[in-house]
Amino acid sequence: MEDMHPEPRLVLARIALIGSALAHLALAEEWLPQEPIARVEEGEPYVSACFADGGKLVLVATEDGLVRRLDAGTLETRGEVQLPFKGVLWVGTRDTEKSVAAGLPDGTVRVCDGETGKERSRIDVGAGACTALSLAPDARVLATGGADGRLLLWWVPTREVMQEIAAHEGAVSEVAFSGDGRVVTTAGADHAWRVWEVATAGNLVDWDGVPTVGALAFHPSGWRIAEACDAYFRVGYTTGSRMGAGIEGHSSNVCALAFSPDGLRLFSADEGGTAAIWDVSALEGMPEQADTLGGHIIRNRWLDLASSHAAEGLGTVEFLLAHADEFIEYATERDKPIQADEAQIRGLVKSLSDEWEAGWACQELEQLGEAARPYLAAAPDGEEKSLLLATVGKPVPRTPFALRNLREVHLMESIGSEKARALLRAWAGGHPLARLTQDARAALRRLERR
Repeated sequence: MEDMHPEPRLVLARIALIGSALAHLALAEEWLPQEPIARVEEGEPYVSACFADGGKLVLVATEDGLVRRLDAGTLETRGEVQLPFKGVLWVGTRDTEKSVAAGLPDGTVRVCDGETGKERSRIDVGAGACTALSLAPDARVLATGGADGRLLLWWVPTREVMQEIAAHEGAVSEVAFSGDGRVVTTAGADHAWRVWEVATAGNLVDWDGVPTVGALAFHPSGWRIAEACDAYFRVGYTTGSRMGAGIEGHSSNVCALAFSPDGLRLFSADEGGTAAIWDVSALEGMPEQADTLGGHIIRNRWLDLASSHAAEGLGTVEFLLAHADEFIEYATERDKPIQADEAQIRGLVKSLSDEWEAGWACQELEQLGEAARPYLAAAPDGEEKSLLLATVGKPVPRTPFALRNLREVHLMESIGSEKARALLRAWAGGHPLARLTQDARAALRRLERR
C-alpha cells in the first residue's frame, strides 16, 4: 500500500517517549499477518475495545451503550449488558475491573461497570460536547477531548483539571493513553496526530496532513502503537521515522483497536460490524544495543531526564534505551530507594520556612509523596506548602528530582530486562507511600502481565 503519511515534524529530532516511545513507526512488511486468527462479520459497529481477564476476553462497546464480552479466541459472545444511556466513547480495564465511559450531552462523563452497567463515578466536564475520552490504566487520570480542540486531563479522585492543552484546531476525534499512563496521544478533525506527556503537558510529536484517524492503541510494552486510517490499520516499532505498512483487513472504516496484555494479538473492528483478531507476535524484540560510552556521558544523559521541557527530557530516552545495561548500572549506584522516618519528615516540613533550605526540602518532600501529606497539612500556611499539597500523589511532579524519577521508572519498564526489573524491585522496597516506591511497584505489576 502506498504510504499516505508525510514525514513527521518532530519537536526534536528522533524524539522518544518515556515508556511509550513514539517517535514514529517503521516496520518491515514481512511480519504482517495475511489472515486473522478469528473473524466475525455482520455484528455491531464497536467504538472501543480492550482485552480483559488476562487476555481471555475482549470487552467491546457500541455508541448506543451495548457492552459485550467476547471470547478472545473465537470472538463468540460470552455475555452482554445494555447501559441506560448512549454516547459511549471508551471501554477499558484496570486489573480485574472492567469499565465503560461515556460523554453525555449534559456535560458529564459517566464511568460504569462493564459487566453490570452500575455507575461507578461521574465527572462534570462542563458545557460543550465531549468528542473523545480515555481513562488511564490506573483509573486516576481521565483525558477528555472536546469540539473546541482542547485536551483536558482530569485528576479523578478530586474531579479537578490537572492539565489543559490546546491540542487541535477543530474537534478532538481520538484519545489514547499508553500502558503506563504517562503519555497520551490524540487525533483531530484537523488531520493531525499529536503526542503529549502527562507530567508536563509538553508536545512530543506532531504529524500533520494525516488521513482521518479512526482508532489508536498502544502496545503494552510501550514500544509500539497501532493506528487506524479508513479501512486499514498500521502498527510498528516506535523508534523509526515513518509509519509501517498497512493491513487491509476490513472493508469499512476501522473504529476500534486493542492489543492483548502480552502484546501478541491485536483486535480490530470496523463500522460495518466486522471484528477480527490478528497475530502480531513478530513485534517482539528490543532495539540493538550501541557501543559503551563511559560514565560521564551517561551521567549527563541522566541529568537530562530531569528537564522540565518535555521534548528535551524525553528525547534522551531513545539514547538511553540503546545503552540500557550501561544506564542501569549507573542508575543502580546513583538512585536509591526513598526512605524517611517521622522525625526526618517533620524536619523537612520545618525547613520549608527556611529561605536557604526550602528548595531542597520541597524536592525531598515531593519525592515522599503521600507520606508527607499529613505533616504538610499540619504545617503553617505558605506558598511551598500549597504547591506541594496541590501535586502530592498526582502524576504532575513540579521538581526536577521527582520528574527524573518518574521518567526513570518508565524507562526501566520499557527496557524490561532482568537487570531493569531488579532495579525496579529495589526501588519498590522504599517507603510504601513514596512516589518512587509506588511507581516502581506499579511498573512491576504491569511487567508481570506481559
